[in-house]
Amino acid sequence: MFGCAIGPYVAPPTPTITINTIPSGADISIQGNYIGKSPVVITAPPNYTGTEPMKIEAILEGYEPKEVLFGDYHPPIAEVLTRPSNIFLADPIPVGTKTIPAYYTFRNSIDIKLYPKK
Repeated sequence: MFGCAIGPYVAPPTPTITINTIPSGADISIQGNYIGKSPVVITAPPNYTGTEPMKIEAILEGYEPKEVLFGDYHPPIAEVLTRPSNIFLADPIPVGTKTIPAYYTFRNSIDIKLYPKK
């Protein structure tokens, strides 16, 4: 007899981004919305990509507030569309272009260093 045990479905873990501050305990806001105190873990955008960077603000008593843009920019790319040539199959013929829009990717964490007020 052959078979396999089937257990309950376990969803894959939700991708996250950890926001740390040095020192920890800062109030964290993203795009102007309060998230919590650092270190804080947020849900990552689908596929870790987005159309704009995340604006993260860190505020801690006795330290200068800090605002950072988080995300790695990838510029738009013009992709040349081709089709095979009837004469030489190895020589494709350009038939137009398709633009892949710009986007941002996000890493799994960010560390934000805060400086004491002067």
